[in-house]
Amino acid sequence: ADYIAQVIEVKGNFFIEHDGVLTKTNNIGNGDTILLKEGSQLAFEITSGGAQSKIIGPAKLIIQQTHDENYKLNLVYGDFIQMEGNEWKTQTIELAINDITVKQEDKSQPLNFKFVKDGDNNVFQNNGANIIVTKSNGEDQATTLSKQQVIAIQENDIKEFANLDTFTEAIQQNNISHAFSLVKKKKK
Repeated sequence: ADYIAQVIEVKGNFFIEHDGVLTKTNNIGNGDTILLKEGSQLAFEITSGGAQSKIIGPAKLIIQQTHDENYKLNLVYGDFIQMEGNEWKTQTIELAINDITVKQEDKSQPLNFKFVKDGDNNVFQNNGANIIVTKSNGEDQATTLSKQQVIAIQENDIKEFANLDTFTEAIQQNNISHAFSLVKKKKK
């Protein structure tokens, strides 16, 4: 098969751009771009390992196979993506969103997280194995997100929450732009 992923569910309009040509195929090849209109939803499965992803439009996503079982998804624009891996298959998936990169810490564990863009905030909720979220702004800031944790990134501020409840509480109190450094201070 010449494709690396397959569309498994669609609501609304989508196109797959392959070698500069827009098509409505369900097969997604290496380097193809998925384009979603506003209000559309699309779920696809990476064929080699069964990792599934759901995107809500408007969105533009480019999918690449970088190596055997290694994939890079580049969300050019879009406010929602969900990734869910399988227990039985080891594969590495890296998600790039502007200057933020999300990847698995333990490659033997399945990926399971949600990304939601909320105004200026980029919010990640992790439901699976640890993920590493890196914000590159000249100097990389990496933070490891364990199961059930939520992270909010706003410009250079990165804030972690123990779970969705504490995050929801913080949003209600407009309390998510507290900055903190990821660099551990040395004791004197």
